[in-house]
Amino acid sequence: MSDITLSIIIPCYNVESYIKECLDSVFIQLDANSEVIIVNDGSTDSTKNIIESLCVGKKNIKIINQINVGLSGARNAGLIKAQGKYIAFLDGDDVLHPEYIRNVSNAIFEFCPDIIEIDAYRFTKESTETFNLCTYSGQKVIDNKIELMPVFELNQWYVWGRIYSKKIINCVYFEDGRRYEDIMFTPYLYLKAKIIYSINKPLIGYRHTPNSITKSIKERDYLDIIYALQKFKNHANKEVGNEEKILLLYSRVRTFSYLKFISNNVNGYFRTLEETKRIANDILNDNNSLDVKYQIKWSKLITVKYYRLSSTFSWFKKKLKAALN
Repeated sequence: MSDITLSIIIPCYNVESYIKECLDSVFIQLDANSEVIIVNDGSTDSTKNIIESLCVGKKNIKIINQINVGLSGARNAGLIKAQGKYIAFLDGDDVLHPEYIRNVSNAIFEFCPDIIEIDAYRFTKESTETFNLCTYSGQKVIDNKIELMPVFELNQWYVWGRIYSKKIINCVYFEDGRRYEDIMFTPYLYLKAKIIYSINKPLIGYRHTPNSITKSIKERDYLDIIYALQKFKNHANKEVGNEEKILLLYSRVRTFSYLKFISNNVNGYFRTLEETKRIANDILNDNNSLDVKYQIKWSKLITVKYYRLSSTFSWFKKKLKAALN
């Protein structure tokens, strides 16, 4: 039986400028109970060589070199090799806080939670900004799924913002070949969780590149968000309780905002696709079909019901901002 408590999976693709900083932040605190699984996902720059040189003589390190299959496939490759009782994820251009492993290990040994939440900090060359991902404080025992509402309302599913017990992952993998894979992974593990522990400290650093999201948006992103929304709906259509249905519906409402954002950038602010219209109607109809006490209030559904008007308002804000600059 493995003595490894924590497996940290690091997928890497063409991150030669950042991978040393990333791995240094991990290696400086790596202990005998933790392992690192580095997945080089077919990098075409010097990422592979840098990884291999940094890992010489180090213990509890596994390196996987594979052809490029994308972030989901790289994470899945790490999951298959992971021996730890708990699984953490770190992207190859991000960093760990020096106290990450100590804080996470303490939470594991004291509380044995299904999920550990951590806060994060977003950094650039010029600045650092803390942002909160934790929805609780300390230990939270989930007696009723409706107690997960703060998580689903927040709808921030960054996979690297949690550490997961391997027993609740239990053959759950990322959707191969799709972006926004966190949306299709993290919420379903929360639905299985009985004990959540929140460490209200920014223990992971997320490297933010200004405008990187809008510059990289493609039509396939629209299709991947539709896929994620349909997955929420399909899960809710299974034999699950009203509490689980309303949690998933909240995520659909919040994720619909992503869909609008992507559609605005790909298709323009004034072009409404039939698929967007169908999804909006699905959300509204599914809300109406719930028992009244579980229904989402209309004030929180405005951006779904009036999504065309919302897109027009977004266009106006964009033009106003450009004019002021």
